Amino acid sequence: MKKKAFGVLTFAALALSLGTTMAPQASAAPAAYTCASGQLCVYENANYTGSVYIVKDDLSDFNSAALHYTNGNPLQDSISSVINNTGQCVEFSTDSGFGGSHQYYTRYSRTAAVAYNDEFSSVDRYNC
Repeated sequence: MKKKAFGVLTFAALALSLGTTMAPQASAAPAAYTCASGQLCVYENANYTGSVYIVKDDLSDFNSAALHYTNGNPLQDSISSVINNTGQCVEFSTDSGFGGSHQYYTRYSRTAAVAYNDEFSSVDRYNC
């Protein structure tokens, strides 16, 4: 009886250990993009999450430039958070051609939730 009980316990322990080692591992969520020094990064979601677009120039009209985040979604009227890791000031506008309402960012600044969520249509970078 002891031999049989030992065999059953050994088999159960082996099955349990195989079940835990062979179970699929949960995949970690992709890390948010880290905005590097010298970059102006805009994020599709608040708190610097979601897809990202790196702004390299002044852009008077996001829509006509056919700009897209890394996931393919259009940039027009979709920015929710901003990191300005540049030595320039930045002005985002709710209308194309730098019109409408404005939100300003000083050098090396950030905001996790922009005041005009999903409304920006143009951006101007300038020395300050």
